[in-house]
Amino acid sequence: MKKLLLTHSDLDGVGCAIVALHYHFYSDHIYFADYTELNDGVLTSQPFYRSKPWTMFDYIRTFDLVFVTDLSIDPPFYEFLSKEVKNFTILDHHDSSSFIPKEDSRLILDNNKSGTRLLFEYLSAGKRVPVALQEFVEIVDTYDMWKKDSPLWATAEKLNGIFYQMRNYNAKGYYKYSDYIKVQLGKIAKWEHFDFTAIEEKHAEKDIEKKQRNLSKAYDNIQYREDTHGKKFALTSIPASLSYVASVILDDDESLDYIVIVNTYREAKGKISLRSKEMDCTLLNHANGHKLASGGELSDQEIIDLISGKMYSLGYKEDNGTDI
Repeated sequence: MKKLLLTHSDLDGVGCAIVALHYHFYSDHIYFADYTELNDGVLTSQPFYRSKPWTMFDYIRTFDLVFVTDLSIDPPFYEFLSKEVKNFTILDHHDSSSFIPKEDSRLILDNNKSGTRLLFEYLSAGKRVPVALQEFVEIVDTYDMWKKDSPLWATAEKLNGIFYQMRNYNAKGYYKYSDYIKVQLGKIAKWEHFDFTAIEEKHAEKDIEKKQRNLSKAYDNIQYREDTHGKKFALTSIPASLSYVASVILDDDESLDYIVIVNTYREAKGKISLRSKEMDCTLLNHANGHKLASGGELSDQEIIDLISGKMYSLGYKEDNGTDI
């Protein structure tokens, strides 16, 4: 049976790939999806040569069994899976998947677990599990679920930094993450407990330096505003270290309800990230994902208007989706 893992491209999504590979998925049957691709968009990483580029739906149709992990899917994508894919399982922890009927056994939804943990529990049931794999899953879960009070938080934040340092930004598809994946699988297979290699420790040091640079950049262009519901937020723009920078700024200023960060990295054009300590960010226009950690996408003009103040805030979905 030809199996596909369709997953996200962050620490949690790639964690799902590591779990899948440990349980004998093929690396060329793992696709790290961008949200622009999901509803039959043209694949940014073409898996095979064709005279006509593959779309997401073309690609999915070539598989007998599909696992969708750590992706916030919408009704059109779910409808496609239901109509055209005989066997699929969605393992998710985003509130946006709650539209799927609870009686649909193909959905495993748990807002309290990361995608990596959900897939691990699904694939490891009844099997012997290496301690190092259990520890890896726990660390990824700690970071993705933003468990800052956990004794594993420092290790989880370190792993996330190493993940981004080891990404090959000149590659596409699986090969963008293959070095990181290979190292984690090797440790899980050979080490009794999960830890970091000497090379990973050097990556962690570089990540700390990068975070400090981006924090300085963020404060150089930060703006403080109040939205239409009276919530105070910060707005800034940086190319990397978004979660770390957001966390520091929110900790530094307790009057802030949330922060909006415009991602200026070239491959993330138009993307924004939202973070908060308590407020549900998904109430805001363009924001999807977790309540305390969401993301979205704006047009080039919307980005310009947001930074200039012409679009002073994102607005709320309940207010007829109006940006003000």
